[in-house]
Amino acid sequence: MFPLIVVNVCYGALTLLGSLLLVIPGIWLSVKYSFSPILLVVEDQTAFGALGRSSDLVKDFWFGVFGRLFLLIIIVYLGGFLFSRIPFVGPVISGLIFPPLLAACQLAMVESLREIKTAPAPEAPAAQTPAV
Repeated sequence: MFPLIVVNVCYGALTLLGSLLLVIPGIWLSVKYSFSPILLVVEDQTAFGALGRSSDLVKDFWFGVFGRLFLLIIIVYLGGFLFSRIPFVGPVISGLIFPPLLAACQLAMVESLREIKTAPAPEAPAAQTPAV
């Protein structure tokens, strides 16, 4: 449990620091380290190892990850807002549906990035030699 606390504190501190500098560095750091809590659990990493691994996974795909996370957060917040309008049970239903949805989608993104990063590079076609 302690490493998860360390990851979340480091993630929050880096995002806050980036946001204090300007909004853009905060968003950049937030996306860069967004998978670290999941990687801590899935890959049995140390706290700082999970932060580094998240950075490595997002490295070449930052804009794609940002777009997917942005869309996912809009869906979660909009769904939470709509469900919260249902008296009494709406917030409970929202709390039961959307946090697991967010975690499942992030896990799917992590798995997809892991597959892309570990896939062998495609081989270049062999040069054809002219027939003599």
